[in-house]
Amino acid sequence: MTRTRNVAPEFTGSQEVGDLQQQPPVNLNPGAVRQETIELAPAFTAKDIADEAFWNEPVKVQVHEQQDTPIPGIVLNHNGEDCAIPFGRAVDIKRKFVQILLEMRKTIFSQPKRNPFQVEAGNAMIPKTTLLYPFAVLHDANPNGGRWLQTEQMRNVNIAAGLR
Repeated sequence: MTRTRNVAPEFTGSQEVGDLQQQPPVNLNPGAVRQETIELAPAFTAKDIADEAFWNEPVKVQVHEQQDTPIPGIVLNHNGEDCAIPFGRAVDIKRKFVQILLEMRKTIFSQPKRNPFQVEAGNAMIPKTTLLYPFAVLHDANPNGGRWLQTEQMRNVNIAAGLR
């Protein structure tokens, strides 16, 4: 959807004041008007509003304590909104931060034991992809929350396996 509006023309010249050249703070020709077409953002639909409400619903999670890191928790950020999550404690966070936890993965590579009769087999890299911060969902009040979680977990397993 587009709409036209009247806009005052921009001043392209300069004004000399002593030895300095300055742009004037006001339009020198207020009677001249030009038209410009602007594109309007579409209005939000009921589905857009429902989706936004779904992503901002609270979900109680517990991020398991980490043995290999001395930090007491993590801070996630989504579009400028921070969420601090301590390790080992149940906290309510918005569903959009649960989505971020689901997408944070690490891949660890290992090699099989060396076999003197098959030297090349020991060069194989065996990947294992896991969540970077394993967590448990303790409570989700939305009746569709469990189905959403299963779908996202399967999608992430397929991505890790290279199936997309």
